[in-house]
Amino acid sequence: MLLYLYFVVTLPFYIIKLVTTEKYRVGLKQRLGFLGKLTAGKKILVHTVSVGEFLGALPLIDALERQYPAYKIIVSTTTLTGNRIAKMKLGNSSRVFFFPLDFRWAVKRFLEKLDPAMIVLMETEIWPNFLDIANGRNIPVVMVNGRVSERSFKNYMKVKGFFNYGCRAVKLWGVQFEDDKRRLAELGIAEKNIFVSGSLKIDSAVHNAPDEEDVERIKRDWGWGEDITVIAGGSTHPGEEKILLDIYRNLTDNFKNVLLILVPRHPERAVRLKRTVERYKLKGILRSEWQKSSKLADYNVILVDTMGDLAAIYTMATVVFIGKSLRKGGGQNILEPLVLGKPAVCGPLMGNFRDITKWLVKNKAIVQVEDERGLERIITKLIRNKKEASDIGSRARELVFKATGVVERNIVLMSRVFKG
Repeated sequence: MLLYLYFVVTLPFYIIKLVTTEKYRVGLKQRLGFLGKLTAGKKILVHTVSVGEFLGALPLIDALERQYPAYKIIVSTTTLTGNRIAKMKLGNSSRVFFFPLDFRWAVKRFLEKLDPAMIVLMETEIWPNFLDIANGRNIPVVMVNGRVSERSFKNYMKVKGFFNYGCRAVKLWGVQFEDDKRRLAELGIAEKNIFVSGSLKIDSAVHNAPDEEDVERIKRDWGWGEDITVIAGGSTHPGEEKILLDIYRNLTDNFKNVLLILVPRHPERAVRLKRTVERYKLKGILRSEWQKSSKLADYNVILVDTMGDLAAIYTMATVVFIGKSLRKGGGQNILEPLVLGKPAVCGPLMGNFRDITKWLVKNKAIVQVEDERGLERIITKLIRNKKEASDIGSRARELVFKATGVVERNIVLMSRVFKG
């Protein structure tokens, strides 16, 4: 009832968005449950929200294909960028769909058409109508990589009875840390159904990391040389790029051959950022404009407006800043540079990676700062002291590799409720 009321109130807004914004138009039919013609055969549905969740699920998808060879693994996403990356990585658009809006009629049509034998949800994706209809169709649902933040926990506790009723379709919960298990238990989920299996992002970071051959090829393509100091801003959000530009400008007074590479979380912002770079009287280039004849030494700032280049950027980085941690809360994936042995720095707003960040800080595998002044101090320190930077990166890489095996633990959990 609340969903329909919300829809009626916000309808004018969404009509405008449908006309003016691509991400609201693309996949609308699928979001309403119209999937078109599907290939025959038994299916397992893996739902991921956006790019980060999909990339985190990739090793799990591979493992599911090995564990259940008679089943086709179907992936659903919520966001347009997640959908595009999933199609690109899987190389088969017939396996990727948009998740339905949580209207009963849309969900019913979606599940009737797809008819999955099992549903795997990434990171506590709780949609009441979807779960209720899955329960009515006796489809086992498994939650993997689950997490319950302190804020979400407080909100769920206000509707504890409804939370339990809505989640009865979830047969097993694979969560990241002990705190997540404790909160779910307090919410009334049976402890025998909750398992601490770790963060899939750890296995994903290792799985997706470029090998030594890839690293060398990337460096050759970019014309990278050991004499270039690279500061990489990964998945940055508005306001953070200006902070990094200010830091860069100050650094060039004391260091030579410093390059700043900015990878905005939303690539379409890169064109606007190039104008900002020009106002700083710096020479910038878009990644899409890069030619084989281009040289890193000819530019101050590279703005990445393409998808899938972040790992390549990290291979060249001297120090990495993790975006969405200074000006906008939540943080982005902190593990990707660590598997490459790169020293990483983040701000205080790492709520989306709260427990992982705490674990890394405790083991001195990353540096967390409070503000932009602290960020400038630590970047300057790590550029000046290469041994300290190397030690942080080495500790991080060793720690992450020791924590792998999350995929296997989740596959074992699934086998308890689904034999295939």
